[in-house]
Amino acid sequence: MYVMYLGIEVAGRTATIMLILLLLLGLATNILILMAGIIDMGNILPIAEHGWQPIWQVVYSQAVMLPYGEMVTFAMILPTLKKNYRANGVGGSAILFGGLLLSMVTLSNVLALGEDVLMALSYQDHLQTGELVLKWLFPIFSIFFPILLLIVSWLRKIRNKKGEENVS
Repeated sequence: MYVMYLGIEVAGRTATIMLILLLLLGLATNILILMAGIIDMGNILPIAEHGWQPIWQVVYSQAVMLPYGEMVTFAMILPTLKKNYRANGVGGSAILFGGLLLSMVTLSNVLALGEDVLMALSYQDHLQTGELVLKWLFPIFSIFFPILLLIVSWLRKIRNKKGEENVS
Protein backbone atom coordinates (compact mmCIF):
# COMPACT_ATOMS: atom_id res chain seq x y z
CA MET A 1 0.00 0.00 0.00
CA TYR A 2 2.91 2.32 0.73
CA VAL A 3 4.31 1.78 -2.78
CA MET A 4 0.89 2.38 -4.31
CA TYR A 5 0.67 5.64 -2.37
CA LEU A 6 4.14 6.93 -3.29
CA GLY A 7 4.47 5.39 -6.76
CA ILE A 8 6.36 2.59 -8.43
CA GLU A 9 9.62 4.57 -8.44
CA VAL A 10 9.88 4.10 -4.66
CA ALA A 11 9.70 0.32 -5.11
CA GLY A 12 12.42 0.54 -7.77
CA ARG A 13 14.75 2.56 -5.56
CA THR A 14 14.16 0.22 -2.63
CA ALA A 15 14.79 -2.81 -4.84
CA THR A 16 18.05 -1.25 -6.08
CA ILE A 17 19.31 -0.78 -2.53
CA MET A 18 18.28 -4.33 -1.59
CA LEU A 19 19.92 -5.72 -4.74
CA ILE A 20 23.22 -4.07 -3.86
CA LEU A 21 23.06 -5.43 -0.30
CA LEU A 22 22.18 -8.94 -1.48
CA LEU A 23 24.95 -8.95 -4.11
CA LEU A 24 27.50 -7.88 -1.49
CA LEU A 25 26.24 -10.56 0.89
CA GLY A 26 26.42 -13.20 -1.87
CA LEU A 27 29.93 -12.11 -2.82
CA ALA A 28 31.05 -12.32 0.80
CA THR A 29 29.48 -15.78 1.13
CA ASN A 30 31.21 -17.06 -2.00
CA ILE A 31 34.56 -15.69 -0.83
CA LEU A 32 34.12 -17.44 2.53
CA ILE A 33 33.18 -20.71 0.78
CA LEU A 34 36.30 -20.47 -1.39
CA MET A 35 38.48 -19.70 1.63
CA ALA A 36 37.00 -22.66 3.54
CA GLY A 37 38.17 -25.03 0.81
CA ILE A 38 34.94 -27.02 0.58
CA ILE A 39 34.54 -26.64 -3.20
CA ASP A 40 34.71 -30.03 -4.93
CA MET A 41 34.58 -29.93 -8.74
CA GLY A 42 33.64 -33.62 -8.73
CA ASN A 43 30.22 -32.70 -7.36
CA ILE A 44 29.01 -31.63 -10.80
CA LEU A 45 29.99 -34.89 -12.51
CA PRO A 46 28.62 -36.71 -14.38
CA ILE A 47 26.76 -34.10 -16.38
CA ALA A 48 23.57 -35.45 -17.96
CA GLU A 49 24.17 -38.93 -16.58
CA HIS A 50 20.88 -40.26 -17.98
CA GLY A 51 21.03 -38.25 -21.21
CA TRP A 52 19.36 -34.98 -22.16
CA GLN A 53 15.78 -36.26 -22.44
CA PRO A 54 15.04 -36.20 -18.67
CA ILE A 55 16.47 -32.68 -18.53
CA TRP A 56 14.21 -31.46 -21.37
CA GLN A 57 11.18 -33.14 -19.76
CA VAL A 58 11.77 -31.22 -16.54
CA VAL A 59 12.35 -27.98 -18.42
CA TYR A 60 9.12 -28.42 -20.37
CA SER A 61 6.93 -29.62 -17.50
CA GLN A 62 8.31 -27.85 -14.43
CA ALA A 63 10.42 -24.84 -15.36
CA VAL A 64 8.16 -23.14 -17.90
CA MET A 65 5.86 -21.59 -15.30
CA LEU A 66 8.57 -20.01 -13.17
CA PRO A 67 10.08 -17.36 -15.45
CA TYR A 68 6.95 -16.61 -17.45
CA GLY A 69 4.66 -16.47 -14.43
CA GLU A 70 6.66 -13.56 -13.07
CA MET A 71 6.59 -11.85 -16.46
CA VAL A 72 2.78 -11.74 -16.27
CA THR A 73 3.13 -9.98 -12.94
CA PHE A 74 5.76 -7.53 -14.15
CA ALA A 75 3.69 -6.77 -17.23
CA MET A 76 1.35 -4.94 -14.86
CA ILE A 77 4.19 -2.54 -14.02
CA LEU A 78 5.06 -1.63 -17.63
CA PRO A 79 2.19 0.87 -18.15
CA THR A 80 3.33 2.85 -15.11
CA LEU A 81 6.85 3.48 -16.39
CA LYS A 82 7.72 7.04 -17.31
CA LYS A 83 10.21 6.00 -20.01
CA ASN A 84 8.42 2.99 -21.46
CA TYR A 85 10.68 2.88 -24.54
CA ARG A 86 13.44 1.52 -22.29
CA ALA A 87 11.30 -1.26 -20.83
CA ASN A 88 12.26 -3.92 -23.39
CA GLY A 89 16.00 -3.37 -23.06
CA VAL A 90 15.97 -3.12 -19.29
CA GLY A 91 13.59 -6.06 -18.95
CA GLY A 92 15.62 -8.27 -21.27
CA SER A 93 18.88 -7.46 -19.57
CA ALA A 94 17.28 -8.03 -16.15
CA ILE A 95 16.09 -11.49 -17.24
CA LEU A 96 19.53 -12.40 -18.62
CA PHE A 97 21.33 -11.07 -15.53
CA GLY A 98 18.90 -12.80 -13.19
CA GLY A 99 19.22 -16.10 -15.03
CA LEU A 100 23.01 -15.87 -14.99
CA LEU A 101 23.00 -15.02 -11.29
CA LEU A 102 20.65 -17.91 -10.43
CA SER A 103 22.80 -20.29 -12.48
CA MET A 104 25.94 -19.17 -10.63
CA VAL A 105 24.26 -19.56 -7.23
CA THR A 106 23.01 -23.04 -8.14
CA LEU A 107 26.46 -24.07 -9.38
CA SER A 108 28.03 -22.71 -6.19
CA ASN A 109 25.54 -24.68 -4.07
CA VAL A 110 26.19 -27.93 -5.94
CA LEU A 111 29.97 -27.47 -5.85
CA ALA A 112 29.97 -26.83 -2.10
CA LEU A 113 27.21 -29.16 -0.91
CA GLY A 114 27.07 -31.92 -3.49
CA GLU A 115 24.00 -33.43 -5.05
CA ASP A 116 22.90 -35.52 -2.07
CA VAL A 117 22.00 -32.49 0.18
CA LEU A 118 18.58 -29.56 -0.77
CA MET A 119 15.40 -30.56 1.60
CA ALA A 120 14.14 -33.76 -0.17
CA LEU A 121 15.67 -37.19 -0.70
CA SER A 122 16.27 -36.44 -4.38
CA TYR A 123 15.52 -33.77 -6.95
CA GLN A 124 12.59 -35.84 -8.23
CA ASP A 125 11.22 -36.08 -4.69
CA HIS A 126 11.58 -32.32 -4.40
CA LEU A 127 9.61 -31.87 -7.63
CA GLN A 128 6.84 -34.18 -6.41
CA THR A 129 6.67 -32.27 -3.14
CA GLY A 130 6.68 -28.95 -4.97
CA GLU A 131 4.07 -30.08 -7.50
CA LEU A 132 1.32 -28.67 -5.30
CA VAL A 133 3.05 -25.31 -5.20
CA LEU A 134 3.85 -25.21 -8.94
CA LYS A 135 0.44 -26.37 -10.12
CA TRP A 136 -1.91 -24.73 -7.61
CA LEU A 137 -0.36 -22.04 -5.43
CA PHE A 138 2.08 -20.42 -7.86
CA PRO A 139 -0.55 -19.79 -10.58
CA ILE A 140 -2.68 -17.98 -8.01
CA PHE A 141 0.08 -15.43 -7.46
CA SER A 142 1.36 -15.28 -11.04
CA ILE A 143 -1.92 -15.41 -12.98
CA PHE A 144 -4.97 -14.83 -10.76
CA PHE A 145 -3.72 -11.81 -8.82
CA PRO A 146 -2.33 -10.01 -11.92
CA ILE A 147 -5.66 -10.55 -13.72
CA LEU A 148 -7.47 -9.27 -10.64
CA LEU A 149 -5.18 -6.23 -10.59
CA LEU A 150 -5.83 -5.65 -14.29
CA ILE A 151 -9.59 -5.70 -13.71
CA VAL A 152 -9.25 -3.29 -10.79
CA SER A 153 -7.05 -1.05 -12.94
CA TRP A 154 -9.65 -1.01 -15.73
CA LEU A 155 -12.44 -0.26 -13.25
CA ARG A 156 -10.46 2.62 -11.75
CA LYS A 157 -9.76 3.98 -15.23
CA ILE A 158 -13.46 3.83 -16.12
CA ARG A 159 -14.40 5.45 -12.81
CA ASN A 160 -11.86 8.24 -13.32
CA LYS A 161 -13.20 8.93 -16.83
CA LYS A 162 -16.77 9.13 -15.49
CA GLY A 163 -15.58 11.46 -12.74
CA GLU A 164 -13.92 13.75 -15.29
CA GLU A 165 -17.09 13.79 -17.42
CA ASN A 166 -19.23 14.75 -14.41
CA VAL A 167 -16.89 17.63 -13.52
CA SER A 168 -17.08 19.24 -16.98
